[in-house]
Amino acid sequence: MGRTITILTILLLIVALSVTGIFYAGSVRDRFEEAVEHMLPLCLNGDSGSLKQELANLEECWGKKESFLSFFVRHDEIEKMNTHLTTLRACIETESYDGAYHILKQMQFMSNHIFERELPNIDNLF
Repeated sequence: MGRTITILTILLLIVALSVTGIFYAGSVRDRFEEAVEHMLPLCLNGDSGSLKQELANLEECWGKKESFLSFFVRHDEIEKMNTHLTTLRACIETESYDGAYHILKQMQFMSNHIFERELPNIDNLF
């Protein structure tokens, strides 16, 4: 009887952590979607000051969420997001707004990709 309770407890813990991971990845995706949708027009207008402020907010948000994401997301995907953030900072500082626009689109795709990889479907199992 004790083994059954232990097994059920472990199973419930695994399911709870999986569901938590899905919702957390969804919140990260939503935050990045919001930031990208706000920053894309700024890139088109060439508004460097506002872009730098939005980038600082995005980097702060990512810094807080990255450590928990690393528990359940592949590390190469986290590294890609870090690389995109660094490249975005360089594009904004050099006033390469076209490059910043494309990096923002890649970050938008990557945040959605991270969320989709957490969803339980047959593609993610194999």
